[in-house]
Amino acid sequence: MTLAGRISAMLTAASVDIFGVSFGVSIFASILLILLLWTSIITLYKRISKQTYSRNASVSAGPPPHQLRHRHIIRILLL
Repeated sequence: MTLAGRISAMLTAASVDIFGVSFGVSIFASILLILLLWTSIITLYKRISKQTYSRNASVSAGPPPHQLRHRHIIRILLL
């Protein structure tokens, strides 16, 4: 094998190794990105549901709106 053939073979082997490493790094980065996105979605969902619950709890502290209407109508009729 000539020197040019050996250099060509070495460069081909090196490019295959570099491709394998870069492919592995890209797969690893993709998995990390998916995990980060997944945990962000779960955290956001929990935060929104907690706010909705606290808002519903504060609204439910008083009587429901239809009872307020009924009380108002009864007051008008009794006056």
